[in-house]
Amino acid sequence: MAEQPAATPTSPMQKPQASRSRDLSAHGSNAPSPVRPSQLRPPPARKPVPALPQSYRLQHPRKSHRRCCCSGGTCCCYTFLVLIILFILLGVTACFFVLWYSPEVPVFNLLSLHFRRFNVTDGPDGSTLSAQALIAVEVRNPNNNLRLNYGTTELDLSTDGVDLGQGRVPPFMQGRKNTTVLRITVETKDLLLESGKARRLQSGFATKSLLLQADIWTGIGLGIQDWRTWKAAVEVRCSDIRMKQVERGVVPKCKLKLFKWYAMNFLFLIF
Repeated sequence: MAEQPAATPTSPMQKPQASRSRDLSAHGSNAPSPVRPSQLRPPPARKPVPALPQSYRLQHPRKSHRRCCCSGGTCCCYTFLVLIILFILLGVTACFFVLWYSPEVPVFNLLSLHFRRFNVTDGPDGSTLSAQALIAVEVRNPNNNLRLNYGTTELDLSTDGVDLGQGRVPPFMQGRKNTTVLRITVETKDLLLESGKARRLQSGFATKSLLLQADIWTGIGLGIQDWRTWKAAVEVRCSDIRMKQVERGVVPKCKLKLFKWYAMNFLFLIF
């Protein structure tokens, strides 16, 4: 009697092939197959984005903190218009002032020049000069309607580049159509000189052929009734003064710088 093969034992964890095929037919052919854990893939790692250079970054325009005082430039136009009107009024006032008052330049004349002392002394260190002179300057106001207000007046006397001294007079007021004589004393003591220049000065003084020059600095303001302006600096020069001519009564005229005078008249209208 032939032996029959032993039946293969069936594992309890495995289903029979027939039952598995039945399950597939029952769920249909489109049912997804179960995914094993080994088949799951992790998400790809993110790559770091490189930072852009400073020059390639988007520059946001900064908001300006300036604010226009008025929209559309209206205030600027009004301001410009007001300035034009002020300048026109100032010009009209200047024309009226010149036509009505006719301001004239004050006149300076050197009336006299007298040396009280002029000594040249030779010493071990060189020659020295000691001199003292009295100068009379005439100041005339030719204006009919304007007074002149003078500040401190200073006078400097020189000859051949040598300073012979300085003098000054206090401030004063000059009325309309008035003439004032200023008497100024200048003095220098023990002024060291070269021997050659000292001899020339001594010889010129003895022959009265010295060529002198007087420079005057002062401040002049205008006045109308109780209205006074500030004083403008004025320079007056009296040059080519010879001792012989002054002793004979020749009055050398002095020149006043006219630009400062006209500038003073213009500023008179503003202030």
